[in-house]
Order: sequence, then C-alpha cells, then structure tokens
Amino acid sequence: KMASSSAPWIGSAYLFLQSTCKTIVLPSLYESSQKKPCVFKALKLALADSTGSLNGVDMLKVHCSHPHLIVQLKFCKQENCRRFLQSYREGALQQSLQNHLQLSLAMTTVPLEMELKAGNEHLDNMLKDEDRCLECIYKEKPDRLRDEEITELEECLKSLIVHQSINNNVTVKDRASPNSPSLPYPSQGSSLSSQVTFTFQGQQFANRTLTPDDHQKFAKLVSKKWKQ
Repeated sequence: KMASSSAPWIGSAYLFLQSTCKTIVLPSLYESSQKKPCVFKALKLALADSTGSLNGVDMLKVHCSHPHLIVQLKFCKQENCRRFLQSYREGALQQSLQNHLQLSLAMTTVPLEMELKAGNEHLDNMLKDEDRCLECIYKEKPDRLRDEEITELEECLKSLIVHQSINNNVTVKDRASPNSPSLPYPSQGSSLSSQVTFTFQGQQFANRTLTPDDHQKFAKLVSKKWKQ
C-alpha cells in the first residue's frame, strides 16, 4: 500500500549504466580522479532533466562494478519518481545522459545501456505498469545516507558553476520581474542551444567541456575539503 498523505513518500532504486562501446568503460572513467567530476556532472544534469528539478532525485552513492556504473537513487516525492519513470520509459533519460556525457567528456558519442532495479524487482520488465514500479520503489527504503564523496562532488560542481557564471558574465535579465513575459530561454527553435546551455538555480550556463583549469580548481576544492 502507498504512503498515507501524512507520511513522506520515500523510495529507492538502482540505475545500472553500461556503455555499449568497448573503448568506453564507465567505471574506469569514474575511478579516474580527472574524469570523475565530468561523469558526475553528466549524471546530475541528466537526472535533473528527468524530474525537472535539480533536487528531484538524490544520488546516494555511485558504485563501480565493472562493466557497470551503478547509481543508488533516493526519491522523496511520488510525483518526482513518476516523472523519472516516464523519462526512463520514453528513453529521454538515456538520450539526456548520452548527450551530457558526450559534452562533459568531450567524446564523439557515448552509447549507453540502462537497467533499473528496486530490490529483487527488475523494473524494465514492468515499465508500462507505472503504479507497480512506484510501489516497488516505495517498498525499498534507502539503506544508507548520502556518501560523503557525493556531497563533496555536488559542492564542487556548484562552486564550479558559480565560478563559471562569473567568468562568462551570464545573467538572465528581468528574471525576477513578475511583469516580464516568460520567454523560452534558450529559444526552443534551436535544438543546439538546448544542449549547450543548462539552467542551474534559475540561471543559464554554458554546458561546456571542463577545462584543465576547471580540473585544477576542482582538485584544489576537494583537497581543501579532505584536509579539513
């Protein structure tokens, strides 16, 4: 039975990712200190795309289990989980993650295979029955808190994006003005612009490849955190 309206709706699932290209091994990329932030950024943005919010789904841990990268997900709202399932079922999540990985890793293409599991249930076999999938995810409560490494990667990604916005001088004018018409930004006519920018905390940023300079800043931020 689903949660009563007073109790919070919390559930957990595992997303299994594998590249179908023999030369791209996702766990190896994630284990590389240089590539980890790029893979993490792609995961974070693709999951945000799937729920329509950066906080729609929480990553608790990323496991490297060759040849898979396994992402432990936590959902705190049923509607976010439903959106995620729809995006997953329609292939939108897969397309989004492939695009984000391609951009952040500066590769020509990153073809992926995905599987979704909750406990012993293989959700790929029942995707058409959305309510059953929701029940399976709701039954599985997260067995851990968010991994410290994930928290550090999130903080570093945020500071990197803020730093980037200062560098790029990107501002969205009249965003706060309630009278201004809400223009689609970037323009929906251009499919390219939707890939090369993304929204973070109400601002538009260039979705560019991380530069060596970014990696240095990221490494410094991480090492500062670890030294504390």
